[in-house]
Amino acid sequence: MFGAILVIAGLYLIYKALRYDAYRGGGSVGRRWLRFKARMVSRLRLKLNLDATQTQKLDLAADQFMAYKQLKNDQLRGVTHGVNPWHAVLRNASFDRVLALDLIGTRTTALQRNGEALMVSVADFYDSLQLEQQEKLRHKIQHFGHWGRGRGC
Repeated sequence: MFGAILVIAGLYLIYKALRYDAYRGGGSVGRRWLRFKARMVSRLRLKLNLDATQTQKLDLAADQFMAYKQLKNDQLRGVTHGVNPWHAVLRNASFDRVLALDLIGTRTTALQRNGEALMVSVADFYDSLQLEQQEKLRHKIQHFGHWGRGRGC
């Protein structure tokens, strides 16, 4: 379980780097994500000596992570086809608490549902690794994955 959390933390750092690059104005996030994902999967495949099944599971986990992050951003932003449902909460003279709680409940349910799929895909990848591969992955993440502040980053 600890290893799965470390993998998610590493994927989160990747996502943050992509968002920073998008903020700086470099290319489409989708194209950059595909290039980066291909490079990341290739590097991990070589460094951990992954077989085809493990590589496929890593690829699926990366896709699930990106889908979860996109859903999270869309849900937090609350924008659906140019209409922001949060505007309805503030439309009247008083704050519409019932609508606000309904919006939060809907978003929380969607995130939990997709979060479970993300955890399953990361757990499948991590569980498919051999003990030596798990140890190597834990070492890499612990050594280089200090949220961008550690050695080697």
